[in-house]
Amino acid sequence: MIESQGAQTEQELFDALAELREEPYGTARSARAEELVEAAERLELGKALPVAMLELLGAYEYGNEVRKAPVLFSRILKLYQDAPDTFDDWSVHRLFWCFKWITWALLCLPEIPLATVEGWIEKMKEHYVAAGKPLAAVHTSRFHLASFTGIGADSAYEHWATRPRDEFSDCAACEARNRGVHWLDRGDHARALKEWGPVLEGEIGCAEEPASTISYALLSLVHEGRPDEAVSLHRSGYRAAKSEVGMDAQIGRHLEFLALTGNGARGLELLAENRRRFDSTTTPLDRLFFLDGVRILLERVSAEGAGDAPVVGPNDRSYSVASLLAEVVEQSDEIARRFDERNGTAHLGDWHRARVTQEPLTAEPLPLGVRVAPIANAPSAPVVVPATAVPEDFATLLAEARALRKIGKPGDELLWDAVAERAAEQDLDALLRAELADHQAFKHTAKREWDETAALTRQAAELFDEAGEPGRAAARRARVEWCAFMKADQPSEVPWDGFDALLATADALLAEERIAPTEYAIVRHCRAASAFHLTMTAADEESAAAARERFAAENQAFHETATRFDIPSRAAISESLRCNVLEGGGELEAALAAIESAVAYAEKAERPWSLAPYLAQHGHVLNRMNRLDEAAPLLHRALTLAAEWPDADLDVTRVLMELAQNRLNADDMAAAIPHLTTAAARFDRLDAPVEAANARSMLGQALLRSGRRADGIAVLESLLTEDGEARLHERARAQIRLDLSRALMAEQEPRAAAEVLARLADFVAGWEEQGVLTLVAGELACALYAAQMWEPGEKAIERALAAHAAAPNPAVACKMLRVAAEAESKNRGAAGAERALDLLSRADAVNEAAEEIEGRYRRWPETALNADLRVLALATAGRFEEALAASDLAIATWRGGGDKVIGEYAEAVLSAALIEGRELGRAKDAVARLSEAITRCRAAGHDRAVTVLTRHAESLQG
Repeated sequence: MIESQGAQTEQELFDALAELREEPYGTARSARAEELVEAAERLELGKALPVAMLELLGAYEYGNEVRKAPVLFSRILKLYQDAPDTFDDWSVHRLFWCFKWITWALLCLPEIPLATVEGWIEKMKEHYVAAGKPLAAVHTSRFHLASFTGIGADSAYEHWATRPRDEFSDCAACEARNRGVHWLDRGDHARALKEWGPVLEGEIGCAEEPASTISYALLSLVHEGRPDEAVSLHRSGYRAAKSEVGMDAQIGRHLEFLALTGNGARGLELLAENRRRFDSTTTPLDRLFFLDGVRILLERVSAEGAGDAPVVGPNDRSYSVASLLAEVVEQSDEIARRFDERNGTAHLGDWHRARVTQEPLTAEPLPLGVRVAPIANAPSAPVVVPATAVPEDFATLLAEARALRKIGKPGDELLWDAVAERAAEQDLDALLRAELADHQAFKHTAKREWDETAALTRQAAELFDEAGEPGRAAARRARVEWCAFMKADQPSEVPWDGFDALLATADALLAEERIAPTEYAIVRHCRAASAFHLTMTAADEESAAAARERFAAENQAFHETATRFDIPSRAAISESLRCNVLEGGGELEAALAAIESAVAYAEKAERPWSLAPYLAQHGHVLNRMNRLDEAAPLLHRALTLAAEWPDADLDVTRVLMELAQNRLNADDMAAAIPHLTTAAARFDRLDAPVEAANARSMLGQALLRSGRRADGIAVLESLLTEDGEARLHERARAQIRLDLSRALMAEQEPRAAAEVLARLADFVAGWEEQGVLTLVAGELACALYAAQMWEPGEKAIERALAAHAAAPNPAVACKMLRVAAEAESKNRGAAGAERALDLLSRADAVNEAAEEIEGRYRRWPETALNADLRVLALATAGRFEEALAASDLAIATWRGGGDKVIGEYAEAVLSAALIEGRELGRAKDAVARLSEAITRCRAAGHDRAVTVLTRHAESLQG
């Protein structure tokens, strides 16, 4: 109770109310506000009572206790009628502002008869007219009533939306949201987004916005072909809504978005985070909005075969998806029925039924960028195979399969699978058996299963011999030799004798025209590929040099074969191999020439499905040469071709990362972000968690660099789970936490930043480079003081200074001590000012002991900054003569820094003048001080400083 804290006056109660406004909404704030109302009534504190009651009303409104609002408002209204003199201008305005809150509260409770709501709106109008108030709030209430029942909704909207705003209109952001929702309910997503634009773009906002509007806009953005914007807003919007007790409905819409974009796993994670909302004190309407989102999510997860997956529900009880869904369906249908019964129309029930029966909006999961754990007990996602027409006639099927295999066109594997399945015993001559063995061998090659590949390829060679195809047999035996190099632990020890004998055989067959040039090229290709593998696996420089010499000879022979017989597809491979070796040796110009040649050969081959890897390699080499704008179009073209030919031999995810890095290096965050988002999702599907984590780390940092801090914070926070961090290199883990903490500080979330930094400080404590601990401990202290966590902050300072003693970083140490001093001066009165002075003395000592390092650390700016803050601390303590002396030191130091710090000099002069003129009563001296500074600032061309200083000089003269 307030008396126990010694507050007996109106001013003390007003002070308590001011402190209350800093607390988050929820039952604790409401309970404290109730205590203050009770104290004001008991102590008969006059004008403090309506203020306290209106504060309590706000606590109910935003703290999910709207049920209590109508009764409280009736008490406030009666007090206004009985004792209007106790209401000051703020209280009167607030009273009339809150009338429409009560309309909404009554509408949200289906047990309140519709006639009661209609009567309330008429009573509301009477009060406004009697008080001579404008009627925008009345029109707003009628619009909400019509929206609930569906009766006259369009005309009520026009009557409300076309009238000029007045002092009792909802804020501009809330009105924009309501206009958009009106059009959303009519299926006009484009118009809704137009109305929401100013909110989504940050031009207008309020306590609920943009978080509420974001939750509505998510599906509309997907409908309108703007999924990247939807993903970004989901990340930032969810983060803003998740900690707010009054945003059950908004969370439900985020769950709905995830469900309808193929992100059920993420939806279940968010549902677990928000399980307390099942037991919320919210209104039945907001409960319906939340439960509908849960229902849509659980329906989609169940439809995908995960109905048995575990999920947490009401009272922290464990459910399966299916069992929780059954409860949610029953509850949501019952709430909708009650509203329809109250409203006398099926309008809200129809809306509810349409919402929960929506179809998914995307064929594939929409990449979110954040890390998501898979659903427990969920079946694996089916592998999507591009459709290829399979002829019914076996002869036609076999002819098409052979034709595709000859030119390496994607789709041949599916046809060969069909051939193997349909081939009858009479069809299986030696040739077809050889081709089928060859087909099976390729499947194992793709998995790098070299023993299986070699065995099947050897079998194919024997069958080709049996079929009278010695050239094809020789080519297969060359592949067997290549497999020996690929599977060996020490490839350099594999003998070339078999290869050499095989080459002699192939040469003889070529002379006798018993091997096709394309098959002979395979023999040469296998030798070049084996030599290339040697260059990649060499153990030392001597063996590497020998391998490169061998490769040069083998690849030259391969290339000559390809050009001699005009086989451009093989010539492209030869040049690509050469490019790799040259790039590995740092010969980038030569590597570029080689890959340009490879691309030219690939273009000549007229096989667009095989071109993408060469374009990607070309872009990679240009990236290494920092020719970013030349590389980007090549990488884009590679991705376009890969999308057209999804079976093409291209690691699409690697190319996405290459392109993302290209755009990051070009400082084009807008282009890099979607590539990283997609790449992270692809790595998840490929079960490559380390690569996915690295992609998300880059994504989070790119979002921060682009100014999308809330978005970036959401991505980086998703990485900071125990197993998520374990997948990252320790340096990456540290950088993520440091970036995250700085973003949280920029978002005015010092407590969250301090938590991140505390863990980071412990993580780096054992590092050999103790300078990292100095940096982190210093930033931790800054965050703790910004959060006004005084005792932990003091401990962090001592830890940072101990680290500084072992690994000096005077810039960090001085800044930390100044941040702490400023927080003490501004927040803890005279006692804090004394502590601040001690901290500044320590900062001076650190500065004086520091070694100056050109380009990294200079003492004089630190001296000036310390002096500036000493002025604040001394003035706060009422020690004005000492403050003026500190100002003189700051002024002299800044002046010595020259014109590059003219602004800092001007601020120091202004501080001195205000102390001298207003606190010490020496206005003439203060004006003289300002005049001198004005002359100097004018000479330096600092017009803004001149204007500010002149204005204060005139004020002091007046």
